[in-house]
Amino acid sequence: MEKMAVLVSLVLVCSAVLLVIRMVLFRLLLVWARRTETKIDDIVVSSIRFPSVFWAVALGASIGIDLSEDAVAAARAHAAANGQTVPIDQAFRVGGENLMHPSDPAGSPENVINCHCVAIPVDSDETT
Repeated sequence: MEKMAVLVSLVLVCSAVLLVIRMVLFRLLLVWARRTETKIDDIVVSSIRFPSVFWAVALGASIGIDLSEDAVAAARAHAAANGQTVPIDQAFRVGGENLMHPSDPAGSPENVINCHCVAIPVDSDETT
């Protein structure tokens, strides 16, 4: 269920952003078309105006699906890493990578961006 909520949210956000970009571009195209003397540019702009809505939504869905799969995989990797105890000079194992601390810039973007992990120091006597 969590995966579906993430997927729907990302698809909606990506589609909305692309529709706003489409709106801005069409306003610029219409201004340009009004300045020209021929009617062919008006015909071209009006012929792609309606289909471009579907293109923006389809592209937003595609981008949202790709992003959601990465986001869910990263969240699972971080959840699996929960509870690790390592010496201060050794790395945590998160999603197949060695990270020295939460949001370690040496990690991949998938493991670092939106990382909400916390490292808590523990006295070595407490772990035995």
